[in-house]
Amino acid sequence: MTHKLRYLLIIVSLMFTVVICSAQHISFLGIPIDGSLSSFQNKLANKGFRYNQTESRLAPSGERIFSGTWKGHKANVSVFYNRKTNNVYEVELSIESDDINVIQSVLDKTRKEIEKDYAYFPEHDVEDGRNLHYRYHIL
Repeated sequence: MTHKLRYLLIIVSLMFTVVICSAQHISFLGIPIDGSLSSFQNKLANKGFRYNQTESRLAPSGERIFSGTWKGHKANVSVFYNRKTNNVYEVELSIESDDINVIQSVLDKTRKEIEKDYAYFPEHDVEDGRNLHYRYHIL
């Protein structure tokens, strides 16, 4: 019996960190990463992402998970919010594929977009030799 390796790529971890006061906010799918969780959730729903109640129950407090499609790939979006204010401050996107070449191609395209548009610092770690994790903290 063969057993397929699953490759998971956390493409973007957009940490909303205030470094410089600016009228323009970092966005995900054109949705500013700020403001209320309910507003962000409604805008994600308009982009085709649905609240994943099962996964969200398993997630830590202050995180909600949504499922949908991103650039033709099944994707999950984790939205992190301040539990006291309900304001969104971070978004994390992950896609899964049985083919590491698909993951690498998505990573390469996304990395170029991030590097062109934002000040950032990359973080890369590989867990257990199978799951690829790449994070870009955008300032």
